Amino acid sequence: MKRLVIACDHHGFDLKQAILAQTTYENIEVAWLDVGCSGDQRTDYPIFARHAVRELLSGTVEGGILLCGTGVGMAVAANRFRGVYAALVWCPEVARRAKEEDNANFICVPADYLSVDCVRAIMQQWLLATFQAGRYQERLLAIDQDISSAKP
Repeated sequence: MKRLVIACDHHGFDLKQAILAQTTYENIEVAWLDVGCSGDQRTDYPIFARHAVRELLSGTVEGGILLCGTGVGMAVAANRFRGVYAALVWCPEVARRAKEEDNANFICVPADYLSVDCVRAIMQQWLLATFQAGRYQERLLAIDQDISSAKP
């Protein structure tokens, strides 16, 4: 069973509810941890991105899905933290490659532009994919290095 966190702002609330209703993707069972938001009233995505990241970094969950209007805000907010690889995804192939090549532990979805069926297909590809390591691991190490030692 995969333990995943889900978070959204007001744009993603309805889609989040539909995603929470599905707990199996092919042969992978998902236990969801919902960290908000709790309605479709205006909210600020950074609050909920931080809640989700906190759960990942504490080891409570293995990854998750973040939803906002374009997905960009959630990705920017989540990627502020070392060890978080939040990928903006809009189709199943990008979700698969985000996991295989970038070890994406969060997928960020543009809730204003994708259907429930599309997001379910995205989730399935992301969950079934495996990080390929090798040269991709080297890139992640470069991302996580201390900025003071980085060469331009």
